[in-house]
Amino acid sequence: MAMENDVFRGRQAAPAANWFIGVALPPDAGWIHAAHDLPEGVRRFHPLDLHITVAFLGPCGEAKAHRAWAAMTSHGHPPVQAEAKAWHALGHPHRPSAFGLVLGSGHSTLADLMQRWGRDALAAAGRPAEQRAPLPHVTLARPSRRAGDQARMAMQRWITHAPVPTAPARLEHLALYTWANPRHERLFQVVARRRLNDLQLEAEV
Repeated sequence: MAMENDVFRGRQAAPAANWFIGVALPPDAGWIHAAHDLPEGVRRFHPLDLHITVAFLGPCGEAKAHRAWAAMTSHGHPPVQAEAKAWHALGHPHRPSAFGLVLGSGHSTLADLMQRWGRDALAAAGRPAEQRAPLPHVTLARPSRRAGDQARMAMQRWITHAPVPTAPARLEHLALYTWANPRHERLFQVVARRRLNDLQLEAEV
């Protein structure tokens, strides 16, 4: 019998899906419209994929992801009013992997949630603590791997004059995400979802 651990018919096995917990951006906020007429080789996200990551769990597996989600039952917060501030290149400073909007109003509140809630979610999933300072942002576009550096450079030029949404967004839902299957239309799927202010507040425990 042929071995089929990491390779199947000469092809490398698909990577394990990433999991993360995020605050969903409501599609009716319209922020996705700021990512129009993108350079060739840059993919715009689906409006339902837009979110602010609270805890990136990585390829931890479904069971650990649900343990991280369960850790959120002890946290609650009123809805957050957020406003976009500016476009920002994300990832490696010389080879950004994504582009999105950082926040003005709502930044400090979301940064605090990322720090406190993210710490608990990562610990519950058995993942190491995040060492980077929290940067609340909404990713709107990503260069394809095939497009390479040319698309990255074109996108870095594009964001210097790109529009920034002026309408505020009311953030009301926390969600557990993983990769969508297939990924040709949407990149992520919501596995669990709840309102921020429906969670049990720590003060009430």
